[in-house]
Amino acid sequence: MRRFLAGFFVLGLAAGASAQQNAIDGLDIEMHTIRNAKALGREGTYPNGVNGLSFETTVCNTGTVEVKWKGPMRQLHPFLSFLVARESNGRLEQVSDRSYIKHTFAASNASACSACSDNSDSSVLALGCSDTYDTNSNGDRYWLGPPEELNPWRGTWDAACSYLDHGDPDVGPPDDCDGVRSLTFAQIAAFDDVKNRCQVSDADLGVAGANYYFSSAYLIYGEPDDVRPDSYGTRQFTPSWNGSNWDLTLVPGLFHGSILKAWTGAQVRSNNNNGEDGRVYIASVVTGPDSQGVYHYEYAMHNRDNSRGIASFRLPVVPGAHVANAGFRDIDADATNDWTFTVKAAEIEWSTTANPVEWNTLYNFWFDSDAPPADACRALVSEFRAGPGFDHFDITVRAPSGPALGTRLGFGLAGGDGVFPDLAISGGLDVGETVQIVARYAAPSAFALAFIGSDSTGLDYRGGHLVPYPPAWILATTTDVDGQILATGQGAGGSFDLFLQLAVVDAGAPQGIELSEAVELVR
Repeated sequence: MRRFLAGFFVLGLAAGASAQQNAIDGLDIEMHTIRNAKALGREGTYPNGVNGLSFETTVCNTGTVEVKWKGPMRQLHPFLSFLVARESNGRLEQVSDRSYIKHTFAASNASACSACSDNSDSSVLALGCSDTYDTNSNGDRYWLGPPEELNPWRGTWDAACSYLDHGDPDVGPPDDCDGVRSLTFAQIAAFDDVKNRCQVSDADLGVAGANYYFSSAYLIYGEPDDVRPDSYGTRQFTPSWNGSNWDLTLVPGLFHGSILKAWTGAQVRSNNNNGEDGRVYIASVVTGPDSQGVYHYEYAMHNRDNSRGIASFRLPVVPGAHVANAGFRDIDADATNDWTFTVKAAEIEWSTTANPVEWNTLYNFWFDSDAPPADACRALVSEFRAGPGFDHFDITVRAPSGPALGTRLGFGLAGGDGVFPDLAISGGLDVGETVQIVARYAAPSAFALAFIGSDSTGLDYRGGHLVPYPPAWILATTTDVDGQILATGQGAGGSFDLFLQLAVVDAGAPQGIELSEAVELVR
């Protein structure tokens, strides 16, 4: 048997962590202020109109290197994003469209944050210096372009064949793809009053008792992931209709990080695609149980700067749990592109083939279940477009997969999709109780071995670590088409200290194998 195991584990190799490719040491900017919010234009008649909102922003260079501020039609300039969200009835929702983003054009190098070190060159934001764009400037369509043209993770943008190069309407070849601005003030004068601005409807602004939030971010080439949260700022406001326009009264205080932090009672977690693409946040709120023993689960997903977009959201569910009243909300009114909801043996999934969670957008998911919540469960998200990094990564959330048995010890080894199988044990260990062992997120329709034993001496091999080794039992099995294994048994009582771990053949892994985390089960 040991000879067989050696042959099996010669395939084991951990997926190496990757660093952000264009990170610049010392680069760090901070959103300092959001203020002077206004509706710069509107279309339609109240209460069925649409409003183009804007606000003033101030940013500070808090790093140790200058920030390139070259201006539109040159590559190295910052970009400014806008988002409006509303919290009501226990849910935080995006109520703005996927707004166009601002191309910054010059750094004023003022001293709003600290004493500016050098104000002589507007093509850089010097150390300790600040820059402010007022409300009218941030809403000026001459500087606004589509968000899909920017890679928000890397901060890269190509002027050639861009919206600013094309003009609106398109000027046609060859001038529409020569890297020279074609969008003119004369073209913009023909726009309606809300086009390309951050748009919010009267109906979405007029919900009584709701909390409203502006969120904005400066995106710059090469800012390291670990210092990006303070480039994002969120500030609460109160909208009120004055008979001809909306007054937008800002509430004191600004916080940094994802806008999901505004959601009352939410647990907010995030991850990125192995350092190859941007960060995605998931917030979860669980209420209940009600008089029928039912819990309500709410989730919001905020794609901060993941350029590939998110195409699916998978949640672990304890086998046998009842799931009902599942729902989904995106940022358009097109029901035909809503995500598909699927219930599987040990998980639930929302997925799309056409409507991903793009960067600077927020989508909602919800359902009811009779299963109680557990913390630190692994949700799995998948990328929408091909690109650098893996096709999946996990984010910890609350989910109806508790109460769990055992202690997770780590030592998961990622497969070809960038994640390791999730091994979970639930139920009871006493005589007559049912024990459920579930594996999910593994390679589909694949041969697997479950290792069980009381000896945790372990086996190290080429980056992988098998904890229950030498094992007392080795059980062979196969994952299903969804990459799941479900086994049930009866509790035997008595005292024991066992270790469990799963190995799965994965042809897409660097060396053909993936490992779950080890779980220690003590009674």
